[in-house]
Amino acid sequence: WEGGLQHLLPHLDYFILNRLEATKITRQPDSCHNPEQHWAAFFGEKCRDTWAIVTLGPDGALAMKQGKIFARQKAVKVERVVDPTGAGDAFAAGFLYGLHCISPRLSIQSALLWGCSVASSCVMTRGASVPSKK
Repeated sequence: WEGGLQHLLPHLDYFILNRLEATKITRQPDSCHNPEQHWAAFFGEKCRDTWAIVTLGPDGALAMKQGKIFARQKAVKVERVVDPTGAGDAFAAGFLYGLHCISPRLSIQSALLWGCSVASSCVMTRGASVPSKK
């Protein structure tokens, strides 16, 4: 954060980060009872027009903008988590694919679903990959 990210944020359309990163960047106090609202307020103040997308691991993801939480998506259930390596990158790929490649008018909620779906498929195998169609 101190490395210049704060100055870059207003120039971004989307900022994708995980729960731990959001907690650290926003300097969330341990006593915070509503961390998601804390994040929304922080990013709304620092970069009002940037979508802040926070991945929540097995709890899914959420999208914030202008100090508000606009959308939430639950994680897609999987039978068994084998390895979470690469799940965040898989989420980002699915989110951006859903947002820009499927339909330019796709909602942020649909993009979150794409992200969560691809991330969930990633955790079902060892290493950062998506399972084959077997």
